[in-house]
Amino acid sequence: MKTQNATQAKWMRRISSLMAAFMMTMSFAGQASARILFQDDLSHDINSEGITINANDGGDEDVTLQLGNDGTDATILFDDGTGDVTLTAPGGDFSFGTDNISAGGITGTGVIDFSSATSLTVPKGASNPLTCTVGDLFFNTTDGKTYMCTATDTWGMITGSTDANTLDTLDSLQFLRADANDTYGDGGIFTLTVGADDTLQVDGTTTANGLLDANGIVTLGDNGDTVIVDSSTWDISGAGVASGFTGLSTGGTVSLGDNTGTIAINSSDWDVSATGDMTGIGAITADGLITGTAGTALSGAAINLNDNSNFAVNVGTGTSTGTVSIGGGLNTVAINTTSWDISGAGVASGFTGLTSTGTIDFSGATRMALHQGAANPLTCTEGDMFYNTTSNITYVCTTTDTWSSIAGSTDANTLDTLDSLQFLRADASDTYGDGGALTLTFGADDTLQVDGTTTANGAFDANGVVTIGDNGDTVTIDSSVWDITGAGAASGFTTFDASGNITTSGGDFIIGTTGLTETTSAVDSGAFLIGTFDEFDNSASANVQDVLDDVDAAIGVRTYTEDNVLTDGQTIATSLDTLDLKWGDLASNLNGEGAALVGVEDAGTYFTATTVEGALQELGSTTGSNAANVDTLVYYPEYPDAVIFQDGTNNRGTLEALYDDTNDEHYYNWASNQGTTQDIDIRFRFPLPADFVATGDLTFNYRTGTITEADNDVEIYVYNATDETTGNPTLCASDVTNTSANTWTTGIIAAATINTGCTGGTVLNAGDIVEIAIKLYDNTGTADFSDVGYLKLDYTN
Repeated sequence: MKTQNATQAKWMRRISSLMAAFMMTMSFAGQASARILFQDDLSHDINSEGITINANDGGDEDVTLQLGNDGTDATILFDDGTGDVTLTAPGGDFSFGTDNISAGGITGTGVIDFSSATSLTVPKGASNPLTCTVGDLFFNTTDGKTYMCTATDTWGMITGSTDANTLDTLDSLQFLRADANDTYGDGGIFTLTVGADDTLQVDGTTTANGLLDANGIVTLGDNGDTVIVDSSTWDISGAGVASGFTGLSTGGTVSLGDNTGTIAINSSDWDVSATGDMTGIGAITADGLITGTAGTALSGAAINLNDNSNFAVNVGTGTSTGTVSIGGGLNTVAINTTSWDISGAGVASGFTGLTSTGTIDFSGATRMALHQGAANPLTCTEGDMFYNTTSNITYVCTTTDTWSSIAGSTDANTLDTLDSLQFLRADASDTYGDGGALTLTFGADDTLQVDGTTTANGAFDANGVVTIGDNGDTVTIDSSVWDITGAGAASGFTTFDASGNITTSGGDFIIGTTGLTETTSAVDSGAFLIGTFDEFDNSASANVQDVLDDVDAAIGVRTYTEDNVLTDGQTIATSLDTLDLKWGDLASNLNGEGAALVGVEDAGTYFTATTVEGALQELGSTTGSNAANVDTLVYYPEYPDAVIFQDGTNNRGTLEALYDDTNDEHYYNWASNQGTTQDIDIRFRFPLPADFVATGDLTFNYRTGTITEADNDVEIYVYNATDETTGNPTLCASDVTNTSANTWTTGIIAAATINTGCTGGTVLNAGDIVEIAIKLYDNTGTADFSDVGYLKLDYTN
């Protein structure tokens, strides 16, 4: 139900509408001007199909339409629901007051089209406004120029009134010209002045026939145009052919060619060919390097290198590995320095030292004098030589500040005046001794090596290692009591004592006239030679043959008493001796195999036996469960996580990891050119696998240049790095003497040796860390070196 207030408001709106209609009618009928005044805040709706204000009264008063008379904005909304709204002022201007339509100006989000207007006037005045917004236009009536606001409160000129087709009155920083038909200049001299930092770009097919002065960069073309320069004296064609030049001068870089064309220079006296060959060149002066890869040949006059400065002259330095040759064998070469010289005749003087890593050949010299004097110098370095003019003896420095004689003047072919510890003879014709007894005394650590067919008939005492032959010689020993023939037959021995194994690979071991394999008779058999300890129930004999005879005789007559099976005292026949059916034996593997008495049906896939014992043996052989599995750990150079150790002295040499293509061998090589033996250590560690049970043999591949241990040697050490005893890894085993004659050889450290060295608290177990140390030795000999290849450790799991 409607309230009383709502009803009253409805009637008030109706009355207001009638009053408004009445006021409009009265106004149109009685006055020359028309006014509609809306000031009613309660009644505001006027509905009409059309309203005409001052349409036909002939008056000349303005028509005023006033909406409101207070501070609230009034809005006129034109909405016919279908199309545009047009404001028309026939016969005169359409004016929106003295200022703007509103304080905000005219704005639009669509097209504002003034194309049909006969005139569009922008704001104008005698001076540009002090403030502006980007995009504003203003015409300055004082200078006759139009300006655009390019930044807040900043005007930029866009056109001038006096010369529309030139840049005379324009601000070139704001000007952009896109009309290709514009003409610049008046047919005379046309000058465009460009600053040092500016760029003048002429594009397209523009032809410049006049004078062009530019202090900046001039770009002709855009890499897509044909550029031609055609002057009265010189030209550059569109294809790039330059002609008519009388000279070329530049203060910058001149580039000829683009790495695709051929360039040749052909002058009257010098040339550069298309392939870069220079001929007829006079002097070449350069303040940089002159480099080349094809070599340099200079001839025809004296060649001077650095003859007027203090710089070094380097020939063949850097990474060069080629030969540096001075002189061709037909000319004289002389070197003249401030301290040493070599004359054209080859006389060298002023040298303070001479070192070489190759051969120094004085075989053609007529005389060679050593350093000499009345007394040996107090100091010396290993390898120094000195001739003592007092004793007439030549000395060599064997250790620091220690001289040892190597030759005397009174007895050139004997060792009488020589220090035998330092002497090495290589002359096979020398005679040692005077036909009587000759004694050579060697220390406990010295080695005497007799090679070839040397015969030693005199007394020979040696406390060290004596090596006879080199695996390629025939060695015969013929003494007054015992002999060894060249074929290896030994005879005359009364006692043979050995601390190691005695093996034979095809013959018999004969004692007297009976061999161990002899089976002729009981008293002439191998078993007859082997003694026994007399502790048998059925024999008191002292050799194996007689014991076997006694046991064999006792087998057939033995009486058995079998409880629970046979009556006491009953004798079992010989055929039942092999089948002891005592019930307790069925469950024992001590007195008999019960499994061999139990039969099975021959229907197995992996066995054919008819007893349990036989079937188990076949199954065990098939699965391999009866024997431990043998596995290996193999390590090749470079060993995993290997480190290099220097013990602090005598470690000067070169260690390399190399590959022997001939023998397919990865290996480390150690070589030294020092006068004394040098060594280096290679160490690496690895854990024993989780399935490790017992250690097997350790084998390793090695090679040395000679078989002389003093020249080169390979030593192998095996440590337990987990169970340390003194703060250092425990040494299990080692092999310290390994040499070969430049052939790859396999060395071995037996499992028993490793287990003997590491036992008890240091025994090797799964997970323990094993350390391998390889020590390589070498000295200055030209043929010696030390190599080590792979290492392999066998183990059971």
